[in-house]
Amino acid sequence: METAMTATAPLPDKSLPDSPTLAGVGGTKSRVLSIQVLRGFAACAVVLYHTDIILGHRNYGTNSQFGGLAEWGWLGVNLFFMISGFTILLAHHRDVGVPQRLARYSWRRFVRVYPIYWLMAVAFLIATYFKPDYRPLDLRPGNLLTTVMLLPFVQDPELPLKVAWSMLFEVMFYGLFALAILSRHASRLLWPLWTVAILVSVFVFHRYALDPLNVYNLYFILGALLWRAMPHLRASALIPLLLGLGISCVAVSGIVGPRANFDHDNLALFAVALPVLFVLAICLVAEKAYPRLFSSPTLLLIGDASYSIYLVHSAVLSVAGSLQSKALMWIPGVVYFVAAGVGSVIVGIGVHLYIEKPILTRLRDRLSPRHSA
Repeated sequence: METAMTATAPLPDKSLPDSPTLAGVGGTKSRVLSIQVLRGFAACAVVLYHTDIILGHRNYGTNSQFGGLAEWGWLGVNLFFMISGFTILLAHHRDVGVPQRLARYSWRRFVRVYPIYWLMAVAFLIATYFKPDYRPLDLRPGNLLTTVMLLPFVQDPELPLKVAWSMLFEVMFYGLFALAILSRHASRLLWPLWTVAILVSVFVFHRYALDPLNVYNLYFILGALLWRAMPHLRASALIPLLLGLGISCVAVSGIVGPRANFDHDNLALFAVALPVLFVLAICLVAEKAYPRLFSSPTLLLIGDASYSIYLVHSAVLSVAGSLQSKALMWIPGVVYFVAAGVGSVIVGIGVHLYIEKPILTRLRDRLSPRHSA
């Protein structure tokens, strides 16, 4: 439940555009259906990617399927980052320049990220303790702080949940956005200065570091810019956007390879941001033109469960991998591959419905109106 501002709090900036939902996008004020569906698509892309890596490992029987398609599933993370930039403005654009809302913003970000992450990380550590190849958690102070707080106290952290590396960028972005809530002047400077700093870091100094100047942070900025552009996007823009997507894919095809994220290829990660941006814009405009296109309850459920799916799928796939050698004696490889991937998504949905969602419901509005203005 959204709480009201206190009587002494300054009014939000009326120059800010209304939520895109008010400009013709479906869903509720803070929920755009196409974005939720894209969350689910991003999560499933990452699942496909890791299914191919884990089941395709020689220790598990080298069961790789679908040609090279699965190798591109890493782009789901890039899509997640851009969605985050969009949704943080969607949910909190009226908080910008209103310091009294910082506590509420911080609490909601904390509740959204940490409780389920901590729970899944502890569960994973307990489960792996009984494995023959058990490796204890790296208890060096920097690594321990990074693991618990999801902040980069070390550059090469060993996280219990390997996929949590992306959450370090999310949390850094949330922290920088807090500056915009504290000061409207800071919010006007944040985006251009941050963009320039990233470009200089990436293309002048050729850095790839786990910090706010990493090339991945451009995806948050582009997502935020897309939110600002939403009131100006009309259904008539759908064909030009589709053409732009096709042209951008052709343009970057010679730059981007399936190992771009592994190889920390700054140019490739920068180039692929444009097609990802077009995908988001196309879906948002398509929702304006065809509102029912993104109304499938199943797709929306997968989108709602995307964080849980992201956190638990690799653990489920590891179990599937350990059983694969014997299973392939009875089950075709492609059937087992699909079953493992779909099964990890189903487990993630279960975690969302029976663990994550109750936690969010119980904790999200614990701040009183007096403190959450």
